[in-house]
Amino acid sequence: MKAYNFIIIFFAIIFSTELYAYDDKFLADGFWLQKDDKTNRNVSVIYVYEPEPDYVSAVVFVPLSDIEKGEVFTPMILCKNCGKGNAYGHEYDYSGGKTKFQGLEFAWQTKKGDHCAPGSKGPMYDNGAVLNPNDGKYYHLQAQTLENGDKISVRAYMGWFGKTQYWERLSQEQAEKVKNLCGLTSDDIYPYENKDGDLVNRELFEECSTRDFTKDPL
Repeated sequence: MKAYNFIIIFFAIIFSTELYAYDDKFLADGFWLQKDDKTNRNVSVIYVYEPEPDYVSAVVFVPLSDIEKGEVFTPMILCKNCGKGNAYGHEYDYSGGKTKFQGLEFAWQTKKGDHCAPGSKGPMYDNGAVLNPNDGKYYHLQAQTLENGDKISVRAYMGWFGKTQYWERLSQEQAEKVKNLCGLTSDDIYPYENKDGDLVNRELFEECSTRDFTKDPL
C-alpha cells in the first residue's frame, strides 16, 4: 500500500510540473506596458512574440514617451542612434536613421527555460540581446513572468552591472486601442504633434504618457 501511494504521489507531482510547463498564462508572449521607474511615465507598449519555438523577440508596438535624465519628452519618430552591429550573434542594421521607432525590433532570441517553478513565476528567459535605441548600445537580456503572468521582470545587463524593469501585461484589444489613440498617424506623426514635431495637444500626450492602461483601460 505504501509503494502504491508513493507511485500515485510521484505521478501527481510530474503531472503538476507539466501543467506549469505548458500553461500559456505564464509565457512572455503578448503585450506589455513599460513604465519609467523614476517618473512612473508610460514609455511604450511592447509586443513579445516567438520568431521560432522557445525563443522570444520584442518590438516597440507603440511609443508613449521618451525619458532622458528624468525629463519627459515626446517619443522619437525615427531611431537615429540605433546603428548596426552584432548583438551576441544577432546581426541588425538600422543605420541611416530612417528606421521608425514604432515597430522597431529591439530584443532578440531570448531562450525560454524548460519548466516553470510551481508558484506564481513563469519560466526564465535568458541569453538574449536587447538594444538601447537612445544610444545604440546593446546588452544581455533576461526575463521572467511574475504574479501568474500579469507582470514580467526584464533585466538588461553587461557583466555584473545591469538594470531591471517590471512591465504589466495588456490584452491585445487594449494594446490596439492604445496604438489607435497614441500611435503614428498615416502621415507618420504622433497625433499630439504637428508635422514639425511641435507638441500641439498636451492633454492627449499626458493621457498617453500617464494613464495606467492596465487599471484604467480605454
